[in-house]
Amino acid sequence: MGGVADLRHLLHLGSTLGALARVHVLRTGVRVGLFEALRTPQEAGALAGRLGLAPDLVESWLRAAHAQRILEREGETYRLGAFARWLIDAPEAPALHAMLEQATALYHPRLEDLPRLLKGGERPLFGSPEESERTAAASRVIEGRALDALARVPGARRAQRVLDVGCGHGSMLAGFLSRHRDAHGLGIESDPEVAEEARRRLREAEVSRRGEVRVGDFMKIELPPGSFDLAMLNNAVYYFPPAERPALWRRIRSRLAPSGVLAIQSPFHVESRTARRLGLGAQSAVFDLLLRAHRNLYGLPELETLHAELLDAGFAETGEVSVIPGGGQRYVWARGSA
Repeated sequence: MGGVADLRHLLHLGSTLGALARVHVLRTGVRVGLFEALRTPQEAGALAGRLGLAPDLVESWLRAAHAQRILEREGETYRLGAFARWLIDAPEAPALHAMLEQATALYHPRLEDLPRLLKGGERPLFGSPEESERTAAASRVIEGRALDALARVPGARRAQRVLDVGCGHGSMLAGFLSRHRDAHGLGIESDPEVAEEARRRLREAEVSRRGEVRVGDFMKIELPPGSFDLAMLNNAVYYFPPAERPALWRRIRSRLAPSGVLAIQSPFHVESRTARRLGLGAQSAVFDLLLRAHRNLYGLPELETLHAELLDAGFAETGEVSVIPGGGQRYVWARGSA
């Protein structure tokens, strides 16, 4: 390693390894209560004694968290940095913590298995109760932004009858009905246990009188008579094989009112300057890789292909609304009539 380029590559590898370690340092701080205890600045010995933890590991964890700029230090006393305080105090804190669990319990083992999968090994199924619950919890980190973005989809704010395809744990349906007191909603979920969680979520949000969840395959289930003003597909498009998506769009189109709108929320591959600066392109690429590492999940849709499929299915107009800056997460919408 004699050249400047070699040193730069070595430092890049080191920062990559540091990023992996950072996830575990953060997860430990949340799980063990270290961050909560450090609301009051403390020295290592006092912190270990207070929590009943191994003193040498606590001291080493504190040094690592400080080196990662998660904690601040004055002499031998450590206190929360701005990021750590945000991690435990943000309104979305439970979702943020679920994201850390996702990284260690889903991303890490599946990506660790990539060499075997690339050589033709059988891909695992996604969808255990634990995986579903963690995924639902993590997705709530942008729920408020998603509902704000949905309000910018043409016609969504005026919707009286709402269809939520693949409603999952019902969080988005409950959120929409809470914001739109005149709306009624129907969620379709294939997993009975997840559907029951969705019903519980509707009850908790006090919208169950205007919201219903039915169990079944959306492509086969009998829907109630009448048309819908809005159909939602929130982070569910990659559960449908690409070859089946045109039929999915046609079925949804057939149940929409003439001026009804379909809103598809999903991460997408992005190459914009803002997306690169925020790291969204890397996030979506890794997420696409994770999806394809399961035999019952499919890759992220390509924007151009998706728009073409929707127009071929009979929609008259399509468009996009960003959920987060840079468009890494966005709604692609399609309306029956322009």
